Amino acid sequence: MNSIKLAFAVSLFAVSLLCLSTRSIAADSATIRIQTDVVNENHVPTPCRITTRILDKKGKQVKEVSVDKTIPGDTTASVDQECAVDHPY
Repeated sequence: MNSIKLAFAVSLFAVSLLCLSTRSIAADSATIRIQTDVVNENHVPTPCRITTRILDKKGKQVKEVSVDKTIPGDTTASVDQECAVDHPY
């Protein structure tokens, strides 16, 4: 059984939900969809960068994906990311 570890850090924001799903998987590649809900508790729109690092079972980083987004003040925004990982097994 394979496991995927996620490492992330968020400052000035709260992450309320992280959803990870595999869109496709084969011996040579996997496509992963990451959905993150980010809460902006500031009263003004605030730019942020959401970075997701995917680690293999030994803890070695195999993929990093980032997205920049401005989160409106006092709201929760859903951020979608998608990436391909070579040789997921």
